Amino acid sequence: MIKKFLICALFLLGFVLFETSILSNILYIKIMPDLVLLVTIYIAINNGKLFGVTSGFTGGLLLDFFSLAPFGLHALVRTIIGYIGGTFRKSINTSGILIPFVIGICVTLLKGITAFVVSILFPHVRAFDLFSLGFLVEILINAVLAPFTFRFLNVFNRLITVDIGKVM
Repeated sequence: MIKKFLICALFLLGFVLFETSILSNILYIKIMPDLVLLVTIYIAINNGKLFGVTSGFTGGLLLDFFSLAPFGLHALVRTIIGYIGGTFRKSINTSGILIPFVIGICVTLLKGITAFVVSILFPHVRAFDLFSLGFLVEILINAVLAPFTFRFLNVFNRLITVDIGKVM
């Protein structure tokens, strides 16, 4: 189980580095897709709450290290999302196109709502605008990229999915 978690952490690190070093430096993109969020929800849905929380916290902490956001903001939001995604363990089929598309919409909305609540509770955190055009575009980008991200991660499913029979 620890080996699977370390492999998941390496996947998250790779996606964090891709998102923060390559996607953030493309001058034409003002709104970035949140690939780390999509990887986190994939891991959570396939492995349960424990892996969802740990991968959400790990991915969020890595994003906090590489971004200018207040330290812990990404970790908190993604930990909550990982827990919620983990409650749907093995009950959602992520191999199609429509379901990952809907998951991309829902998880991005959940990220926005969670970040908005955090910005209300902590006034020093910049307020998150749920009704902006940029957020709607981010929802659309994440929804379109979710099936491709899930399909990519399905290739490595044996490496990052825990067999429940071996854990218990």
